[in-house]
Amino acid sequence: EQYRAVYELDPDNTDALQALERLYRQTERFQDLLEVYQKQRDLATEPEQQCRVLYGIAELYEGELSDAENAVATYWQVLDVEPTDGRALEALDRLYLAQEQWEPYAGVLRRRLEIDVTEEQLIDLKYRLGNTLQQHLGDAAGALDNYREILFVDPNNELARSALEGMIDHPELKAEVARILAEVYEGRDEWDKLIGALSVLVDSED
Repeated sequence: EQYRAVYELDPDNTDALQALERLYRQTERFQDLLEVYQKQRDLATEPEQQCRVLYGIAELYEGELSDAENAVATYWQVLDVEPTDGRALEALDRLYLAQEQWEPYAGVLRRRLEIDVTEEQLIDLKYRLGNTLQQHLGDAAGALDNYREILFVDPNNELARSALEGMIDHPELKAEVARILAEVYEGRDEWDKLIGALSVLVDSED
């Protein structure tokens, strides 16, 4: 009550705001905590401060308030401040997937691929992007490109190989799929499968 009185007399008092932030979280007064965060956001001038407060707001919406829509909007505000913020992109990745919003989900996966990621993350992101394009967005050619790039990085990747095998009968892409798989099969000494892929290529030629 005393910190609240200070805040009401002096809304820009950062000490009071920090104390209220801590106490509202401890007492689970989440709507009041949201008000404090919003005031801190208005007062923040440095990008680091802005992101800290925006993360607090976004995580409050996502967790305690179960408001995914506002959580998404707030994570995008983080990206307005720091366009390559990996933590915000990862959160949007998770939220869009849970809501099955495939177009923005694919867009976030693409943005994550533009920042510095490990080889393992690259493969995971490209596989999920390819799967989304193929299964939900009707872009088989885009999916093929992602699976091909995975196999370029990791020729033994079972998920990408299996996904391409499922596209071997695609009327427009089967020759390209067979060409990629033929290289994979030859490298793995899988001769029966190689013959099958080469047969598809023969049938596709004039």
